[in-house]
Amino acid sequence: MVATDDESLLPASAGQDKVTPPGGSHKVLLLVSWLLLVGYMFSTPALAYLFNVKFGYAGLLCNTPAESIQCGNNASFLELAKEHGRYRLENGTKRYVGCKNGEGVLGESLCPVITKEMFGSIGSEGYSLSYFIATAPGTGVQAALSIFPMQYAWLCGHSNEAVLEYRYGPQAARYLPWLRTSMFLFQVFYGLFLCATYTIFRPFHMAFVGIFIVCLLVHWAAVALVSYSVSHQNRQEWIIIILAGVGVCAFVGGDIGLLAFQSQVASPPDYVKHDNLSGYGFWLGECIGLSCAFAMTPALVWFGQIKPPN
Repeated sequence: MVATDDESLLPASAGQDKVTPPGGSHKVLLLVSWLLLVGYMFSTPALAYLFNVKFGYAGLLCNTPAESIQCGNNASFLELAKEHGRYRLENGTKRYVGCKNGEGVLGESLCPVITKEMFGSIGSEGYSLSYFIATAPGTGVQAALSIFPMQYAWLCGHSNEAVLEYRYGPQAARYLPWLRTSMFLFQVFYGLFLCATYTIFRPFHMAFVGIFIVCLLVHWAAVALVSYSVSHQNRQEWIIIILAGVGVCAFVGGDIGLLAFQSQVASPPDYVKHDNLSGYGFWLGECIGLSCAFAMTPALVWFGQIKPPN
């Protein structure tokens, strides 16, 4: 019996002669879903500018007086609002406004806005992915585009018993609880990271980020262990090591960029940081790190397939 693409993830007991790897349609959809998520994350600054400034949604959705907004890059938000025509007409008078505390389609793009919240303030560290997606539409799109990559982590990834058996044989089943638990916890805390938005629940948001990173590293360390101990083939280990290394280095580099942005020596209070350099380091680190996190499954499906042992 030849398995179709739709049957390709079923275990042999479901009517197949043998377990087969993810089929062509699954592989394409997995790659496309990853590209859409990555494309969205890397385009958040441009999308924020496009919708809030060019399409004028900030004038409709944002109501914070421009003169009360403090920029994390030492710029004058009132001057920026005047420059970009960010105002509301009230009784024939222009009232300049900005986006704060979840206002706008995405986070304010004219400058990283310093926002006071219950547990401190945000914005002085520059831009971040969490900053841009802290609005209702921003979080909604991030969640929607994460659905299929997260689903395929179960359908095509090592948490699927059929896929695990195909790649390594039945002896790999003893690793299944570790693989499933770590992936489950990663997805739970990733969901909590989206629920606890950065502008409202910053300490919880950051804690959930740290926890889901640890859970994901544990998951992929377990995958590398399975690959090494059962199959003794190193292609998958190298894919995991490279992607994990790039992702971790990106997060660390983003933190270094954040510290440099906040440093009084590198950025004294009277220095207005240039728009192209104003705190995008941490945002870039987040985007690269999350891209690598979600790239593991498509990379292994496309480039890490191995034949089952005899």
